[in-house]
Amino acid sequence: MFLEFDIDTIRKGDLESFRPFFEKYTLILRRFALKYLADEDYVKDVVQDTMVRFWERRHKFYDTSAAISFLFVTTKNSIFDELRHQKVVSNYVFNYMGVADLQSDFQFFDEDAMAELYLRLEYEVAHLPRRTQEIIRLKLAGFQMMEIAEILNIGRETVKTLQRSGMEKLQKAMKPLHELYISHQEELSL
Repeated sequence: MFLEFDIDTIRKGDLESFRPFFEKYTLILRRFALKYLADEDYVKDVVQDTMVRFWERRHKFYDTSAAISFLFVTTKNSIFDELRHQKVVSNYVFNYMGVADLQSDFQFFDEDAMAELYLRLEYEVAHLPRRTQEIIRLKLAGFQMMEIAEILNIGRETVKTLQRSGMEKLQKAMKPLHELYISHQEELSL
């Protein structure tokens, strides 16, 4: 069941209003982070830090959707920091693009090129419409269509349509990367 949150009272610092929001999104963010990080203690720290950051900035959020987006983006950024540290960013990037089977083919990219690839992908995601960004990020975090609809309080068909549209735009935007790979492979075979 979707819980409605009174973001206005949370923004004003009402802890009783914040408690159900905190409890629900702490669980969701932990689930999200555990899909990428195996260290449960580290995940607890990441989620706690995210919630503290939210609380410190609560006055900036005028709707629940913006608050939820902040939680996921902040958690995602902490996850990426750890993944970079573990030198496994490439795994996530290729899974994010839906081309995990090509990952080994992209080994010619060095760490700087992978970081650039990630930044390009993040740039493209950030330029999708706000609701589409939220859907794409939740879907790629492993949430099912019904869960996304519940979290964002929108219909399943809306989720499906916006997800399809967003992924098509990302694939089109990232197509030059694939062409770069093909041309590099052709140069290597000469």
